[in-house]
Amino acid sequence: DTPTPTPTMTDTPTATETPGLTSTETPSPTPTFTPTMTFTATQTATPTRSSTPSMTFTRTSNQTSTPTPPPTPTPLPGASFSFQPACPAPGQTVSFFYTAQSGATSWNWDFGDPGSGSADISTVRTPVHIFANAGRYTVTVTARGLAGFVKTQQVVRVAPSGPLVAHFDVDRPRPRQGQTVYVFDTSSGCPSSWSWDFGDKPSGLLNNSSSRDASHVYANPGTYTIRLVITSGQQSFATTTRVTVVCARCPIVVAPRAKK
Repeated sequence: DTPTPTPTMTDTPTATETPGLTSTETPSPTPTFTPTMTFTATQTATPTRSSTPSMTFTRTSNQTSTPTPPPTPTPLPGASFSFQPACPAPGQTVSFFYTAQSGATSWNWDFGDPGSGSADISTVRTPVHIFANAGRYTVTVTARGLAGFVKTQQVVRVAPSGPLVAHFDVDRPRPRQGQTVYVFDTSSGCPSSWSWDFGDKPSGLLNNSSSRDASHVYANPGTYTIRLVITSGQQSFATTTRVTVVCARCPIVVAPRAKK
């Protein structure tokens, strides 16, 4: 066991009072404490600085690069046109209208009427022309643009005004088998629809046409009747023409010579 310390008692001097004398009090000396504080701080710190590590970044992209599409080619200009009136008479002014929507920057018209001299051509978009004589005129327009040029044609039929009468021309009255036969409407009175029958039923659907001008190929020799029906409003008229198709590879028969 740890012994209990014995407290030390210090007597405090007592003041002595003598009569007739001034009291003298001897104070007890005030103890002086001089604290002694000793701090011993030993700090040993040796910081260790590590060098910055070298880091290599490799970026991997999961996106697939999209190739640049080629430029869209500039389309060719259109070259469609219309004209009014549909059935002009000789000496009547015909107006032409370029009807294509885009692409053209210049136009060259040829009215197929060399007898009109310098008036046979034009470079405006919507020209006019006067056909002095009756007939069929092939009108050509050449439309030019950034991508090139396009050419188209239409036939203008000029005929004297009159009643509706059916009529047509055949380019080959005696074609060979397998040769194309062209037929051209020359009816008067401005018909609005046409119906052709080439008299060749074995050709099936090719035996008929609803175009104003048409064509047909006869596979076999023989004589065929072509029929045209025209209509205008409530009126309807028909006409026919025969063609003879000759053999293309038939043997040549030579008549025997007469004996002398």
